[in-house]
Amino acid sequence: MNALGLDLAIPGNWSVTYGKDAWLERVAEFDYPMIAANMRDAETGELLHEPYFVKELNGVRVGVIGFTEPQIPTRQPPHMSAGLAFDGASVLQPLVDELREEEAVDLVVIATHIGLGRAMALAREVEGEDIILSADTHERTYEPMLVDDTWIVEAGAFGSFVGKLDLFFDADGELADRRWRLIELRPELYPEDPEVRQTVDRALEPHRERMNRVIGHTDGWLARYDVIHTSLDQVITDAILEVTGADVALSNGFRFSPPTAPGPITEADLWSWLPLNLRLKKGEATGAQFETYWEEELENVFSRDPSRLFGGWLPRASGLELEFDSASPPGERVRALRIGGQPLDPEKIYSVAAGARKGAPESNVHRVRDCALVRTLPHTTHDAVRKYLGKRSSIRGDFPPNLRVLDRAGVMRSQFIAASE
Repeated sequence: MNALGLDLAIPGNWSVTYGKDAWLERVAEFDYPMIAANMRDAETGELLHEPYFVKELNGVRVGVIGFTEPQIPTRQPPHMSAGLAFDGASVLQPLVDELREEEAVDLVVIATHIGLGRAMALAREVEGEDIILSADTHERTYEPMLVDDTWIVEAGAFGSFVGKLDLFFDADGELADRRWRLIELRPELYPEDPEVRQTVDRALEPHRERMNRVIGHTDGWLARYDVIHTSLDQVITDAILEVTGADVALSNGFRFSPPTAPGPITEADLWSWLPLNLRLKKGEATGAQFETYWEEELENVFSRDPSRLFGGWLPRASGLELEFDSASPPGERVRALRIGGQPLDPEKIYSVAAGARKGAPESNVHRVRDCALVRTLPHTTHDAVRKYLGKRSSIRGDFPPNLRVLDRAGVMRSQFIAASE
């Protein structure tokens, strides 16, 4: 991180998953300031970082406020943020006012990690900011989103883009013009920096032999950048289904991990797909429980209320087929649900398997609540994927989608579409 030459940063939801003490160890090693107006020591209530950063550039005073995800303890297992507490958006307005009135800044920027839809809602809630830098949902805003006079921008994911925001001030210190550009970091245009490459190589050298071990092959691209269905996650849920013998296998709608190209699949790819190697859990649920589960998950992803957009994209599944309308009211989105090729029977008992999330209720399998005969299996998610790939000379990668949205055409790259229309 230091090799990037950053001026400042804010914590993201995955930055703090080893708890407060490990996080502060890492922060002490950074060459740049970490800012966060809403991250506190859970025991003392003290802010762990400065809430904002002020710097003068070419005679213009710029203030940047850091605001990270307040839902970290509920989006992720609570033990991952041990020792940390988070405030909501109410902390921001006093800080914007302080920057304007006491720090005499010419420009107020709020750097957020809450997702594009909620950043848009934040722009309506807080007054006096000029720019909101958005993150978390990995959106590519080729044109700025506009709320009143506030620009909201987000620069994609996986290190594949850099967002460039140029701001022009007149002689009186007034913001006269602004321009946004999303720059795709194609290797033929932007070659690797040799010094940074050496830094990365030194850090990874002890792990290369293990992480380069080939565990399978794919004939097609395995990618994850889709709200509804992805080839990468189909491999994971198919593997869980196969190793557990369940009727249905589920996995989270994660946004992270760059695509895996056709060719060998390595141990490094597996850890990129699934940074947490979870024990597998299996239980039983009725068809009615499955329908409730999908209605709740669809609301998490497609709610018209940005404050209710929760976590990642739609969960991934094997063993079932789902058809739904994304724009229907909550609780009324499911149009068809089939398990094992047969229409869902609300009274029938089905088996379900998923990774066991530490800290979740024992009766939950994924987020299917109140399951019966729940048991933790000896296999992990990584075991399942390795076994699945090891039994096949190669996988095709062109899986037909089993989760289908009926009121939209083509691939959905953004859940924000539903929240904003």
